[in-house]
Amino acid sequence: MFGKRKQPEADRGQYVRGLEAYCHGQHDQAISRLEPVRRQGGLLGQLAGYYQSMARRALGIEAMRAGRFDRAEDYFRQAAATIGRNADLTGYLAVVYARQRRYGQCADEAAHLVELKGDDPAAWRRLAQAQWSAGRRDQARMTLGDALRELGSRPELHVQEGLFWAAEENFEEAQKSLQRAVEADCTCAEAYYYLALAAQAQGKVTDAVSSFRRAFELKPWDLVLAYQLAVTAAAAGEQGHRIVVSVPEKSAADESAAQRLADYVTAEPEFLEACLSLPESPIDADLFGMLAGVVQMALAAHGDYADLRHYCSRIFTRLGRLDKAMEQVEIAVAINPRYVRALLSAAELCLKTNNPTGALDRVKRAIDCGADWPDVQYMAGKISLQIGAPCEARKHFAKALDLNGGYKQAAEAISALAA
Repeated sequence: MFGKRKQPEADRGQYVRGLEAYCHGQHDQAISRLEPVRRQGGLLGQLAGYYQSMARRALGIEAMRAGRFDRAEDYFRQAAATIGRNADLTGYLAVVYARQRRYGQCADEAAHLVELKGDDPAAWRRLAQAQWSAGRRDQARMTLGDALRELGSRPELHVQEGLFWAAEENFEEAQKSLQRAVEADCTCAEAYYYLALAAQAQGKVTDAVSSFRRAFELKPWDLVLAYQLAVTAAAAGEQGHRIVVSVPEKSAADESAAQRLADYVTAEPEFLEACLSLPESPIDADLFGMLAGVVQMALAAHGDYADLRHYCSRIFTRLGRLDKAMEQVEIAVAINPRYVRALLSAAELCLKTNNPTGALDRVKRAIDCGADWPDVQYMAGKISLQIGAPCEARKHFAKALDLNGGYKQAAEAISALAA
């Protein structure tokens, strides 16, 4: 999905400079610098688009705090147009990485799902939606009534009831159903969102602002919600109402999005490879800190996957947490003792932690497991020199030269030993 082509160095440099501007609060510069990278696509382009949108979101928040809702509206609209409504990094990457699936579940299949999961309000809701889509509106309403009697007052069922009323432009009844949803769960952002739309449809602009504001407090990373709040607040201001919006602080990542991303990288870990190939930048702590959590979530279910352990180690290395990195790569090698890439990663970690003897041991084990390659032999030679074993180093350099007669560094190393 993210492509295997290497991003041009100019793009990588522009990406880093754009992120530096973003991290220093220079949001207009960040937007400008990241735009050409975004247009190139790939994972680098996806992340450039994300942080470009975060810069626009920051400008929108600033405008909203100042009461300039029309300006905020522009920023939120542009941000949502670039990355969709999810401004949480974990949720955004989960959406980007999600494979395309075909749903189209018919009403009969939905009914079967209700039989299997009778205590799940989501199953009842899907059945009602399928019945409504099939033109069986009365039956859909009866399904929601049955669900409410069976399960009690559940916000998602009241929301769906409200949406059915709204679809028939009966906004008063829609508002009653949505109000019941809010009473059932005062933290249901979906209910407040649709309650705001129902109020808006009836021209109750201050009620709409109030409900949008509450929804935004619950979902501060929803760009579409921020945009609609700004639009409605601007309209209220034009009507002479004084509107004040307090912007919520950053919320924690959506756990369900993190779980989806964990499922994806378990099945297709090349995404992690793409992330690890990104240039070092000021957002590494955020990006790789999030990825460390996602991979550990995947490992909670698949702790015996050596490749996931290895990726976890490389992510910790990127974060500078070398003790955790070594712990994970050693587990990977314990699971698969012939895992060449993990052995070589372990060797590099040993070098970073001033343990050249341990590094040489792991490089030799990698060679014994099939990594009899020029660069690995050369690495063994360099480490041998480091621990004061020139004869052994010469053997490794000579082997590297046998494998690749044009290996200049190996030839120079042999000449230096002979001098």
